[in-house]
Amino acid sequence: MTVLDFAAAVVRRWLVVALGVSLTVAALLFVNTRPPTYASQADVTLLPPVSGRYPNSFTDSGANVMYAAGLLERTVNKDHRVTATSSTTIGLVDIGIRNGWMIRFPNYGGQWAYYFRWPTLDVQAVSPSEEGARAAMRETLNKVQQTLLDMQYDYRVAPYNRINLRMSPPDVEVTASTGNTRRASVVTLLLGIGLTGAAVVESDRWLRRRRERRDEKKSKAETAPAEDALV
Repeated sequence: MTVLDFAAAVVRRWLVVALGVSLTVAALLFVNTRPPTYASQADVTLLPPVSGRYPNSFTDSGANVMYAAGLLERTVNKDHRVTATSSTTIGLVDIGIRNGWMIRFPNYGGQWAYYFRWPTLDVQAVSPSEEGARAAMRETLNKVQQTLLDMQYDYRVAPYNRINLRMSPPDVEVTASTGNTRRASVVTLLLGIGLTGAAVVESDRWLRRRRERRDEKKSKAETAPAEDALV
């Protein structure tokens, strides 16, 4: 199909074009006027107990604390599905989740070689409302703290040998996020143009074939009586 053929199809199927333009405009309005998503994020670091040999719990995080961080993540997420992401910087808002929570042990390595830098858990919570995000974050942090206490109690860890938690930032902070509306608008516009053009081409092709079949049947019906008369 040439450019002139496509232009002629656009004129013939103006109803399809009008419908495509209307849907595209509606999608653009939705993208630019949708309410924000409220998100909260905190880094929860596991700190080993302070002792005479290891007086600084911030710099003396051994392998045991790393193992504890991984076990804590798996225990908290036992009945909760965590969406895998290709980067540690991708959050719940980035993958389109508007209501939920997530706890992950960031892996800075690759698929075949895991690498964990610090015994720090990435805790996130999102909600359509600010208070909802704040409440979800507090509930998730309490769940992490209580799970760690239960784990150490079950393993009969003495109080002076127990791992502690440190949250950064120390208080729950909530931010509003609307995403990249400019990028979303460009993508929506391009999709609208492409889908409308494809709908014009396919509808024009289908209607022309339908008309050709109808004309062919009509032609056969007109020639049949003449052939019978000759016989």
